[in-house]
Amino acid sequence: MFDDLSSSALRVTVGGPAARQNAIADNIANIETPGYQARKVEFEDAPHGAVEHGDSPASVSPQVATSLEVS
Repeated sequence: MFDDLSSSALRVTVGGPAARQNAIADNIANIETPGYQARKVEFEDAPHGAVEHGDSPASVSPQVATSLEVS
């Protein structure tokens, strides 16, 4: 019942902001930790890209990368 394309995309779309919030919290908590590299999460384009390639949005997960931004 809940395995259709829309609900799969919705699950991924809701999981992305949660992963981003966790990365931001870790970045703030470790702001003065020597050698810590801040993280960023990208997820906005992933569900759309999966659908365009014929894959299920459920197969997509947020991408976590090291942030090179300097604040």
